[in-house]
Amino acid sequence: MGKYLNSQSFNIGMVYLLTYAGGAAWFPLFTLFLEREGLSSTQSGLVVTLLFVAMFVALPFWGIGADRWGRKKTLVIAIVVSSISLLGFLLGNTFFFFVGWMIFFAVVFNPVPPLIDSLALDYIERQRAISYGHLRMLGSLGWLIAAPIVGHFVDNNELDIIFPIAAVLYFVNILFIYGIKSEQSTSTGLELNLKNLGPVLRNKELIQFLVIILFVAITSFCIQTFLGVYLDSMNASTSLIGWAFSFEGMSELPFYFISAWLIKKIGLRKVFLFAMGVTALRMFLYAIIQEPKYVLLVEFTHGISFALFFVTMVETINKLVPSNWRATGQSLMWASYNGLGALLGNAIAGYMIDQFSIHRMFLYNAIALTLISLLTYFLFVKGHIEEE
Repeated sequence: MGKYLNSQSFNIGMVYLLTYAGGAAWFPLFTLFLEREGLSSTQSGLVVTLLFVAMFVALPFWGIGADRWGRKKTLVIAIVVSSISLLGFLLGNTFFFFVGWMIFFAVVFNPVPPLIDSLALDYIERQRAISYGHLRMLGSLGWLIAAPIVGHFVDNNELDIIFPIAAVLYFVNILFIYGIKSEQSTSTGLELNLKNLGPVLRNKELIQFLVIILFVAITSFCIQTFLGVYLDSMNASTSLIGWAFSFEGMSELPFYFISAWLIKKIGLRKVFLFAMGVTALRMFLYAIIQEPKYVLLVEFTHGISFALFFVTMVETINKLVPSNWRATGQSLMWASYNGLGALLGNAIAGYMIDQFSIHRMFLYNAIALTLISLLTYFLFVKGHIEEE
């Protein structure tokens, strides 16, 4: 157990736990907050969408800056400004105020998750006994713990309380970030300047992989965004919808824990492809299910289609980018998957729901992701990404 309890892994684990607990404190209830402030559903959706737009635009620049000036220092700055700016949502109540403030908040907050991943990967590079999945698992645990506790506080207080709770959780991170040794590797011998960034951005396999995860996000992000709408369309109870999201969270933990073993046993590329295939199957099952209670069984696949997919996505990018450009690589991944991919995926899925039905939307996305999985097999499973 010593490898899990040393100070470095403990500090990184606590940063993951507190960051994702902070996210659970405000993000699930943010749309409700906006609507109670008088915004329409369309306006609220636009404000939330800006979070993804800013991610796509700003993250690559944050990543380059972090690799040049220090990942730990950059993370501290982003955490401090994010914690303070989160409270700013309490200062106004108009649509245009929330649009402007979300743009500012998104620009300063979006680098936080990829920078934490970069620090974790720096540590893992030096300490091979622990895996990325073991550390990232604590993020899911933080979300699972915080969501019901904050829900209890909201039941007994004004909804505004979500922001100070989240701000405190984010800010406490600083105590643990300062306990992390940040030794950015320069093993490639490249000086960190924009001239030497060129070969990284011209890496054919990296560009192919970023395009693939972009299309995976476009076809699969609908699960995260529209699952509640899908269940509601079948007249599911609020309790059943809550259980569905709970099952998702619980299913992540074991797969984060065994991800390193699976990757070592089966191979990084094959686990990545397997997770894609399970995601396509999951959406196909959504397309044919007519009774909401059966969806609960499908939600146990979330650990494969999200946790395993995310771990292999992070690990693959880590292999394709030199370690001294690690934050840049992780930022490009987040910008592609959670930024542009989420933005386009939500827009396309919403259009298909309006034109057809939510069941048919899942069917079309399942077919599209199956085709993308076949392309991925030929490009990467039979490609040249180095396996350990």
